[in-house]
Amino acid sequence: MRRPGAALLVLALQACGGGDGAGTGSSPPAPPFELRSTVAARLAELPADPAPAPLEGGALEEVRGLATTAGSDPALLAVARDDVARFGPGASAALAEAARDAALSDRERAAAVDLLPAREPHGALALVGLVKDAQPAWVRARAAWRLAADGPDQTVPELVLCLRYEKDHETVVWIAQALARHANYAGLDGLIAISRAADSPAKGEADLALGALLQQVGLASTEELWRAWRGGDPDGVLPHPERSPRYVREIWAWIDRLREFQLRGVDDARFILERLDADAARALALALHEDDVYVRVHAAQSLQRMGPRGAAAGPELLAALAEPELAPHAAEALGGVRFAPALGALVERTGAAQPPGLRLACVRALGFLGDPGALPALRALQGDASAELSQAAAESVTLIDAEDTDAARRLLAFLDDPRVDPASSERALRSWLYARGATAELERWDALAAPANTVEKPEETRRRRAERAALLQEYLASLGGPGGPPTAPR
Repeated sequence: MRRPGAALLVLALQACGGGDGAGTGSSPPAPPFELRSTVAARLAELPADPAPAPLEGGALEEVRGLATTAGSDPALLAVARDDVARFGPGASAALAEAARDAALSDRERAAAVDLLPAREPHGALALVGLVKDAQPAWVRARAAWRLAADGPDQTVPELVLCLRYEKDHETVVWIAQALARHANYAGLDGLIAISRAADSPAKGEADLALGALLQQVGLASTEELWRAWRGGDPDGVLPHPERSPRYVREIWAWIDRLREFQLRGVDDARFILERLDADAARALALALHEDDVYVRVHAAQSLQRMGPRGAAAGPELLAALAEPELAPHAAEALGGVRFAPALGALVERTGAAQPPGLRLACVRALGFLGDPGALPALRALQGDASAELSQAAAESVTLIDAEDTDAARRLLAFLDDPRVDPASSERALRSWLYARGATAELERWDALAAPANTVEKPEETRRRRAERAALLQEYLASLGGPGGPPTAPR
């Protein structure tokens, strides 16, 4: 699928609210937001390693023979590694080919993986290539195991992407450990899921991995580690190693892919970038200035999905409110990264004089920002003539103030409103129940969820939502006041 022309995207962004981003009357005009070829400049400063020349003839056969020799006697592995080093970077491709060769014995293929120089750029890349798509799964797991022990930080982005597609539990466990070696905990969700799966053959390995990670960071529980990673490590309990130039170049290479025509490349890039840490956030903050509209919009979206780990980009996102195409996306990202200094600017841009798309983005962002100072403006918008804006305002109020039952009642009216996305109100109401500690109601709510991996028929969705609405009405009635929802604005 090809992307639309840049002019069409600009028009579409303006239609959804990409106005001038200026404040209401009393505020001074924002300084111009400079656009430039940021990505190209950064990649030029960080040249890539040259591709090694492939081995040919006798040298190629000799390297493959070393895998056979080491496979026949593991005691010869150290000697074989010294011999591999004599052939230089080109040996890595030959060893990776041997590791993939189904005609070789499993011991020979394992030896080929073990002979790859994991600490060297060419060897690390060959190992990542094996983790991505080698067959059978044990080859991928062994390559990830090597990287968990010796891999350099430049492998982190590609390994994060492997998490998106990998189905083998043992491989996931070793990918997670290879990432954690460099203080990236994107694999933590996978480790927790495998640890909780009683029927997983890798459950024991996942348990051991989680224990090792907790010991490394000095935390008592996986929940603490998960919260620290997802929350941007506000208490500084996680390690933050200095990154190599190769790691930084990998970040910029993936940012560059945000301009691609093919959606697969863009989706993969966003998957990676939103699972990195403050180093990537700082690069994405600079990429907000990229003169390609696709790059800067996708950079803002990636920051939003990073959550508080993207807080380092807060100042640039705030400045980006002055860039018309970017403003709505920057606004939502400011909420996503929880950038508290953005409160005033976001509230100001909820005013009626602002473009509709920007108003909506700011209303949503204020809910995630979580500052009670936004409540007066949000409550005033709950009765707005725009159903979408009214819904977003009520959702944001419930996120900020769990004691506000009126906002929850308003959201009930949107569960069957065709003008809005009812699923959005469902998510907000579930969060509201959780924030209130309504455990019994939350369990009943979750019991009404659609079965996993199924596609509901429209009538089934409507029935389920009606049952959830009845549950909420019953709960609200128990709190006092009117039990039914107010009528949504028309």
